[in-house]
Amino acid sequence: MNRLGRILLLWLGLLSAVRGQAAGYAFNQMPSDLDQVDVYLHTVDIGNMIYTNFGHTALRIHDKVSGRDLVFNWGMFSFKDPINFGLQFYRGILNYHLGIYPYRAALAGYEAEGRKVWEDRIQLTREQKHKLFEQLIFNSQPENSSFAYQYFFDNCSTRIRDHMDTALGGIIKPATHFNHAPQTFRDMVYEGYSYTPGMDLFLDIAMNSNLDRLMTLWERMFHPLYMREVYQQTQNGGMPLLTDSKVLVDFPRPESYPGLSFILVLLFFGVPLSMIGILFFLRNKLIRFLPIIYRVFALISLPLLGFGALVGFLMPVTWLVSDHLDLHHNANMLLFWPIDVILIVWAFALLVQGRGWRLPVKGTLFLRRYVLVHMIVTLSMPVLRLLGLIHQDVNRAIVWVLPPYMVILFLLWRVGTEVKVKVQEQPSRAA
Repeated sequence: MNRLGRILLLWLGLLSAVRGQAAGYAFNQMPSDLDQVDVYLHTVDIGNMIYTNFGHTALRIHDKVSGRDLVFNWGMFSFKDPINFGLQFYRGILNYHLGIYPYRAALAGYEAEGRKVWEDRIQLTREQKHKLFEQLIFNSQPENSSFAYQYFFDNCSTRIRDHMDTALGGIIKPATHFNHAPQTFRDMVYEGYSYTPGMDLFLDIAMNSNLDRLMTLWERMFHPLYMREVYQQTQNGGMPLLTDSKVLVDFPRPESYPGLSFILVLLFFGVPLSMIGILFFLRNKLIRFLPIIYRVFALISLPLLGFGALVGFLMPVTWLVSDHLDLHHNANMLLFWPIDVILIVWAFALLVQGRGWRLPVKGTLFLRRYVLVHMIVTLSMPVLRLLGLIHQDVNRAIVWVLPPYMVILFLLWRVGTEVKVKVQEQPSRAA
């Protein structure tokens, strides 16, 4: 099936899901014979879109007596007003809800997304099913179906994790809550967004020290694939918790490009800027080519300066207006400043004029002092990190992003301005 066909199927699946509750797909009473009800875990593999980089999970409940075959998905949200959704997302106000829809609609959605999906039957006793279904009945009520989504701590996976642990009598949390995983939250984000290069670099810079502690195995179950891994190792009354594993739809996982964004920063900015620095050092011998050198320098610098100005503006604004605590205080504000838009204007001046920005003495002094202070503060970042005074993991930013940015700052300070000399007219003498 071609890509367009899969997208159409996806929309049909989503429409079915959204209409599910209106069509009566509710779970409002206990099944008549719990022995005839099978519970399945659906684990959706990683995709190559930003919202699919960490997989997905859902529960399937198949009542063989009534014939009802429903999927419970805690990853539903309203996208009727995209602008408002984006603003609310930025502010950290995310309202998700439980969606209940037929198994066939789920299959159509899985097929359309083009991601591998595993189905595992969860072996539960009658009492455990009863506890689980009590929670599902409660959650399926309209007044209880919504929740405040938190990426790491309250998502589609943690909802199932918590319901399952309650149903199992709390056997999973004690075994995982005090054992640490080898990854930090930052490691998980870096790993997940290696499938969409660019986002890994942006988020690595945007996230603060809150994400630099080792997560527990319990916390790591926010990720559907790691939750399935825990369940595969769990025994329930002497029998495996998961059994009868099968692949519902099979697609290859997208290619991962760990570190590619940082390497590209080196190749497209670090290397050429270093070469341009050498050319400026030899500028007395290359006077006839200086206009070209200035313009090439400006063209290479503008994308990185634009990124720096954007991030430098967003970091303090997000700290002030967003509930995303992981995006508040950020050591990378030593590198990117809110008013670095000045540097963009400066680079445009170099591009247009093909020489240093010609300004009056006061303007030249201001720019040179601004960049000098910027360089001193920026260089303090690796020093403070080495001294242990910065607890945030800024290592990748220091190694890959700071050097080319420092080259730009240094060259702007060294050759980026010219003093505009005011020519005074000599008074004419009477004959």
